Amino acid sequence: MENLNKAIQFTRGIPQNKWDQGKYLEIYEKQHQELLERLERFRKEGLENEEKWRARGVPEFEIENWKFGRTNEYIQLLEAVIQSKQQIEWAKIGLRQLIQDKISLLESMI
Repeated sequence: MENLNKAIQFTRGIPQNKWDQGKYLEIYEKQHQELLERLERFRKEGLENEEKWRARGVPEFEIENWKFGRTNEYIQLLEAVIQSKQQIEWAKIGLRQLIQDKISLLESMI
């Protein structure tokens, strides 16, 4: 129910005519692609730094501490990608269908 409410709240901000919906969907898909690229760049830079430090003889303990220090940024990137993916799905479903789904869910709870 909570996720459905979030979806409805999000899609209320999308205009209901097809042309604008398509433009908004393009924007969300572009945003999602950019986030995926940022995530991939983050992973790649991390692996490159690890390899470089291992080649220089940096102790494994220090490398692990450095990796742990990056976990918050990694989690934020992962969450942003997941949220972006959800927004695309919600935009594709549309406000009318989401409201119908909520009505059906509420009726089934009676």
